[in-house]
Amino acid sequence: MTCGGGHAATDMMLALISRDYGKAFAQAVGDMCLHGVARPPGTPQKTSFAFANNARNRHVTTAIEIMKRNLENPLCLDEIARECGCSRRQLERMFKKLLRISPAKYYRNLRLDFAHSLLAETNMQLLDVAVAAGFSSRTQFSRCFSERFGTPPSRIGTSPCAGNSTNREIKK
Repeated sequence: MTCGGGHAATDMMLALISRDYGKAFAQAVGDMCLHGVARPPGTPQKTSFAFANNARNRHVTTAIEIMKRNLENPLCLDEIARECGCSRRQLERMFKKLLRISPAKYYRNLRLDFAHSLLAETNMQLLDVAVAAGFSSRTQFSRCFSERFGTPPSRIGTSPCAGNSTNREIKK
């Protein structure tokens, strides 16, 4: 078996433990390793934003920091641009040039990634997760989530290594 990256190796280990010993035991091992729940297969490895995107543009990095601080109550792009010291149009051009994605879509993806983590790692209800990720309706959230991850949000947390749906006793 092989995998790439440090987190991927831990995710693979937790998937094997879950398969052989159950979800609860895998969750306990993940917690002992300070890793939490295993991420789903295919989840990209994370790295430094500036390194991964070769984006050292202060407007873009500032905008992303602002977005990350405002996941539950998303700001409009005009507000973000104003806080960055540029126009909305300038910010859109910089995102497209450096990241090949619009700032609105980047922001939505950040919120969806946050929602995915909440679904995988907590017992929060779907509507509560949608609200925590800044979506105004469960329907809109479900549609966006399915587009991004290829599966409805109701299916997250039911994978073999998810830690939010089991109360089984840990096998020894």
